[in-house]
Amino acid sequence: MVSGDGENSLPRRSKRLRSGEEKGQEQGEEKMPVAKVVVEFSLVYERDPSLRSSRRGPAGTKDILETLFTKTQKKLDDEGALIESEILEQTSWSNKEVEYLIMLRSQGNQVFEQALKNQKLSLAWEKAALGLSKTLKVTKDAKQCQWMWYMLMKEYNSVLQGKDKEEFPFYPQMEDTKKYRAEVMSSSTAAEVYIEDERRSAENCSIFSTC
Repeated sequence: MVSGDGENSLPRRSKRLRSGEEKGQEQGEEKMPVAKVVVEFSLVYERDPSLRSSRRGPAGTKDILETLFTKTQKKLDDEGALIESEILEQTSWSNKEVEYLIMLRSQGNQVFEQALKNQKLSLAWEKAALGLSKTLKVTKDAKQCQWMWYMLMKEYNSVLQGKDKEEFPFYPQMEDTKKYRAEVMSSSTAAEVYIEDERRSAENCSIFSTC
């Protein structure tokens, strides 16, 4: 025999469920998949197809027309699949600009390391950008130079970890800078620490915003 409490418990539970559903509908609480937005930075190498098809052996920068520093915003679903992608900013660099930046940054490594410790890295990059602009008659600001160097370091470290050298045309130039910072580039682990410091300092003041 079912007691009176047992008879009343089921209807009460159903009533509570219905009330919750109605409340959710009233408040518009129907949950939809929330897209995740990420911002990625990359280097895109625009190559000369005619030179690339006829080359033999490592080409380095011979077939590079320009290097594009690209900032891309991607929208991903909850499983990580790409929903849409949008290029937010893009900066073009000639081979001479990239190579001169590598020279400036490497030969001034001690100055930059001290500036990093003193949290005055932006001033060091302003001087580098000024030198680049005056010498090559181009317009590049401090943050553009800083982010380009960070990406070059990141690409170089990828080669140290096993990436094909052919995928990084500025590898010979970056390899040559070891004489200025051998203690930094002696291993991929040390390079990762160095790159992380560069990334943090760059992100403190975004290349595409004022600070």
